[in-house]
This record gives sequence, C-alpha cells and structure tokens, in this order.
Amino acid sequence: MAVDYAVIFLYLAGMLAMGWWGMRRARSKSDFLVAGRRLGPFLYSGTMAAIVLGGASTIGG
Repeated sequence: MAVDYAVIFLYLAGMLAMGWWGMRRARSKSDFLVAGRRLGPFLYSGTMAAIVLGGASTIGG
C-alpha cells in the first residue's frame, strides 16, 4: 500500500514540476496555446493523433 502512495506522490510531484517548468518557459499566449508554433513533424503528428483518438473514443463511443 505504501508503494502505491509513493507512486501517486511521485507522479503528482512530476506533473507539478513539469507544469511549473512549462509556465516559466511560456513567454506569450501563443507559446502557451500552440507551443510557440515550434513543434516538429513527429511531435505534431503525435499531438494530432492524440486529439483525434481522444475525441473519437469520447464522443464516438
């Protein structure tokens, strides 16, 4: 049971740390909303796939 709580705590701490890091890097609204329009084709494809598959499983299901 203690391992479960440790994993949850580490995940939460990691997510908060990445959010804080991203907040510090974003200089404008464009940086925040669309990653400053600097995504490469690999990250852009993964992002679009996540949007399409997430929407299809939520609404289409």
